[in-house]
Amino acid sequence: MAPSIAFTLHPAVAADECSLRLGTLTYSPKSVNSQEFQIPTPNYIPLTSRGTIPHVTQDMYRDNLKGERGVYIGLEDYIERHTLQSPFYSIPCNATESPLRKFISLQPDTFMVLGPRRIPSIPCPASNTGSSLSILTSVGFGNLEVEDYIEAARRIKPDVAIGIGDVVLEEQGVILGVKRREKMVERTGAWMRAFINSLGGENRNIALFAPVLPVDAELQSQYLADLHEEPDWASAVTGLALYQLSSIEAIPPELSHLPRLALYNPSTPLAVLHNINLGIDIFTLPFISKSTDAGVTFTFVFPAPPLPSSQSPLSSSSPNTALPRERLPLAENLWNPSYARSRSPLSKTCQCYACKRHHRAYIHHLLSAKEMLAWVLLQIHNHSIMDEFFHGVRESIKQGTLESDVQKFASVYEEEIVSSQGLGPRIRGYQHHSPHVVKAPQNPKAFKKYDIPPVKTASNPNNAIPNAQGGCPDDWEVNLGGGDDEWAAPDVEGEELEKAGFGMVDDDYDEGDDGDEGGVAINV
Repeated sequence: MAPSIAFTLHPAVAADECSLRLGTLTYSPKSVNSQEFQIPTPNYIPLTSRGTIPHVTQDMYRDNLKGERGVYIGLEDYIERHTLQSPFYSIPCNATESPLRKFISLQPDTFMVLGPRRIPSIPCPASNTGSSLSILTSVGFGNLEVEDYIEAARRIKPDVAIGIGDVVLEEQGVILGVKRREKMVERTGAWMRAFINSLGGENRNIALFAPVLPVDAELQSQYLADLHEEPDWASAVTGLALYQLSSIEAIPPELSHLPRLALYNPSTPLAVLHNINLGIDIFTLPFISKSTDAGVTFTFVFPAPPLPSSQSPLSSSSPNTALPRERLPLAENLWNPSYARSRSPLSKTCQCYACKRHHRAYIHHLLSAKEMLAWVLLQIHNHSIMDEFFHGVRESIKQGTLESDVQKFASVYEEEIVSSQGLGPRIRGYQHHSPHVVKAPQNPKAFKKYDIPPVKTASNPNNAIPNAQGGCPDDWEVNLGGGDDEWAAPDVEGEELEKAGFGMVDDDYDEGDDGDEGGVAINV
């Protein structure tokens, strides 16, 4: 049985193996009576959190994100104590159905890409071993055995499976020596061989993307040569997965016909255009959900529009001087109070659900009120903007104007996406950095120390607070004069003591010898 994914390059732009590419990815769903879908490239697939795009349910994805036909899923999202004991394995299904697809209610016309880790992945304190990959599960750091990942791929039946590789990125704070780089190549080659040997019989319809390691081309030349020289490898490998842009130089011409999936994060649209110029076909783009979480809305289009006359380059009386012009922002921060009365859509050229039905003032209000609908609408809009962005890129490639359009885009828009000035939604566990990576928290602490002002008492008439050696909170300590360890509660009513945590008013306290009604249990 052939893999459900096939890739075709358009010969008009495929003369140079490591340059601009225009292609078509054909997807054949495994379900009965389902038609083929053609996905033009360059394009992107959304990232998921436990099977769904953050803030967007599967029916919203089907109805409002019509330009996308695939999702990326990290297996570590579903690993707890053991890899093969996740709840979705118990979902009843026939021999051709995927239990994970049914578990997350993924539409049958959406192809599923399975990888061992999330994108971007969290650096783990422990190193990879000869038979396992260090991962971050829902219950903490652990190891994913290579055999378990292969078995999980066989049982999940994804449309595309990313081959497991011993990938360590230097930008994660790890300095790799020559021996460690050689070990990365040796392990990845052995793991790929085990994966390919397992793809027999009913598993032949799983498309396998081989990892291209972030090391020098010479170190992995033999590994990449095996991908096209060995018959079993050449028939099983249907794509390449890259972990950094520089790895594209290591791809031999014999593998130039395979689609290239970028598993890293070009942080801006201009960086995406640079990657496209170098030959990347499919992106994952973590910056989309990151911008949504920050309350930032995309406003760019490709090709870029002409600047308004007020922002055009201004001539000067002196031929050697020119006034600088203001470039358009790539995105806008909807936490800004200036949008509180704005009835403009998020983008005047966008036809998404959020732009046709709501305005900026409403979404600004939702953000201020911390309503989850704000991030739902922003996520729909930002993905729609990226759909139109890639559509414009493909049309520019067809017309042969991409180079000039990229230059115009760089001159019209700012280089970076605006940062947020507000708080995002509740941070998910996999968004936290590893304990050995020092970074300030994204959101401030929700609880702070409650400072109680000093209280005037008979033994402390000037509200003076002596140096404490222990006992009560500093703001309530009163020295009785008998020693450093002798302290008493301030001379206030019982209700005040209860509020301050010194005691509890006992309404059932019987009348004592002194004639007082009720009582206070002092905790000093």
